[in-house]
Amino acid sequence: MKKKNTQLLGAHMSIAGGIENAYGRGASIGCTAIQFFTHSNRQWAMKEISDSTIRAVQEAQNKTGITHAMVHASYLINLGSDTAATVKHSLITLKKEIEQCNALGINYLVLHPGGGKSDPQKVMQQISAGLTEVLQGVPHNKTMILLEIMAGQGSHVGSTFEELAYLRSNVHEKKNIGFCIDTCHLWAAGYDFSTEKGYKKVFEEFDTILGISHLKAIHLNDSKQKLGSHVDRHAEIGEGTIGLEAFRLLMNDKQLYSIPKVLETPKDELEDYARNMHLLYSLVSDN
Repeated sequence: MKKKNTQLLGAHMSIAGGIENAYGRGASIGCTAIQFFTHSNRQWAMKEISDSTIRAVQEAQNKTGITHAMVHASYLINLGSDTAATVKHSLITLKKEIEQCNALGINYLVLHPGGGKSDPQKVMQQISAGLTEVLQGVPHNKTMILLEIMAGQGSHVGSTFEELAYLRSNVHEKKNIGFCIDTCHLWAAGYDFSTEKGYKKVFEEFDTILGISHLKAIHLNDSKQKLGSHVDRHAEIGEGTIGLEAFRLLMNDKQLYSIPKVLETPKDELEDYARNMHLLYSLVSDN
């Protein structure tokens, strides 16, 4: 139990039956942090968050003690798209996502940066401009958008620390932009953190380029594909190509203790998440 209390660890939870149920599901397997979608991640349509839902979520937070929750934005959002209609829908939906997070008291909204077929520099400029527009449209915003590092698959940008730094540097409301590391994406993008030397190098580079203080969330996933494959295929912890040593280093990194870590492993039943969490806790040193 002592180890659990020094880590913020959990998984992506279903909101079936109501957003508040994500908290109960997380608590049932010992989560100290959770992530969820507020609506279908494959549809543009979003229902308004009712006052009763807000109250139910607040009650669930108080009952479970889970105060570290984040929302993952819809996969449809792509501020860098070549299609005007997609950009328009993305701007509207992202603004609604932020407003809902504010209403629910959620501090972090994880977002895939997006991509397009144009020159990557122009795509990143377009994404940064979109982020600025959305953030300026939400007065008194208390939610931070966390740009997630990507695997580099297809036309998506954000698979290097330099690209993520560029995106943030060109957003006017920088205080509302942070970062999320996904271990599968990081590995697929070519960052080798599977050894002590490699791990130290990767996180020193992150700190130099992005600033470790801006790292606000971590997705824990193994990878089905090899290092630098640029293919995003999640695997269960210890069953992929990354290796347990990388997760041992991460779980014992004291500078990351206070950062929420959530599983997005492909087997997403509660017992599967619990098994992965147990394995991760077993890697934590008693020292």
